[in-house]
Amino acid sequence: MRLAEIEAEVAAAFGLAVDEMASRSRKRHLVWPRQAVWWLAKRHCTVSYPFLGRRYGLHHTTVMHGVRSTEERVGAMKIGQAPPEEIAAFAATVAWIDRAASSTRGE
Repeated sequence: MRLAEIEAEVAAAFGLAVDEMASRSRKRHLVWPRQAVWWLAKRHCTVSYPFLGRRYGLHHTTVMHGVRSTEERVGAMKIGQAPPEEIAAFAATVAWIDRAASSTRGE
């Protein structure tokens, strides 16, 4: 699984352009998808925090915080504490990426 594929799928699921999502903006509707990309990239790619930070023009510790925040958000989704539209977009993206990653590994 390539990072560009993850970025494209997350952007599509949230109705964003990849370059819009990759901006340094701290608007909530951009931060959450960006953090989701980081979390998925750490699960499915061999990328480092510093690499992701450079790609997004941010410090690697910002990426680390985003990945931790996403872990917490995923936990909240599992117990129904997140907005339904957020859960739907994220779940669809994760499902697609997990399927794609499995097929490239031959599972």
